[in-house]
Amino acid sequence: MTGPGVTWGMPAFAPLYGAGEEQVTLDWLTVEYATTPEIVGSVLPAPLRAPANSAVMLWFARFKDPAFSRADGTSERRPSYTQAGVCVTCEHPRLGQAGESGAYAVETFIPGLNYGIFGREAFGLPKKQVRQVVVERAGDAVTAGVVMADGAPLLDVTGTAGRSGPESAVPSWISPHFTLKLVPRADGPGYDISRLVRIPFDVTPLSPANGGEAELTFHPRDSDPVHLLRPVSTPTLSWGSVRLAIRYGVYLEHCDRFPVLGRPSW
Repeated sequence: MTGPGVTWGMPAFAPLYGAGEEQVTLDWLTVEYATTPEIVGSVLPAPLRAPANSAVMLWFARFKDPAFSRADGTSERRPSYTQAGVCVTCEHPRLGQAGESGAYAVETFIPGLNYGIFGREAFGLPKKQVRQVVVERAGDAVTAGVVMADGAPLLDVTGTAGRSGPESAVPSWISPHFTLKLVPRADGPGYDISRLVRIPFDVTPLSPANGGEAELTFHPRDSDPVHLLRPVSTPTLSWGSVRLAIRYGVYLEHCDRFPVLGRPSW
């Protein structure tokens, strides 16, 4: 929709093949660590920039009975699924009077053809099918990881959530979430649509988080070089239950150039 004072709007998720939102309860694990602005800047498309205190978040979640709804009252529930992702801190200098801080989605992992994949065409979240997303807790012991489609591990996390953590297992900087909406051209190289997108994430903690230190192991891959986001501090973990609402996203700038770090492996 266009017109005076009207902003392009788009749905965050569209399993109903219409504009809608998702609300879901999750068991959520955050693994967070500091890195350098140079490393974060190497994955950000302009005009996003790395803040001085740059950080990486690896998240792993069990999505429980997700609900999708449209403005006309249509709603639908989907089976539970697991998902994981990688995002980095960022700043958008042109939003607000002093810019806006948030998260940039580097990559998101879904195990097989689960229902989370319906959102990828809607607003560009960089989702990739994998064989398994592990997110488990037994007592205070926490285990998480991602196994790629070829059966090889990408990353592994172990740790103990044995002490009181923050109010929420999800860092506040997860919102707004920035991503790229890319639609490849059908008649040659390049993209028909190449836009930066801003998506509000509303997070409500349902239980106090438990925290601790995490042991993180990257298994380097040319196709998914998340190991390049190396830590410069000891990774910490936070585990808790949250309610997540993913709201409508809006298109921002055209992005003619953006970093591409991975190399396809077929």
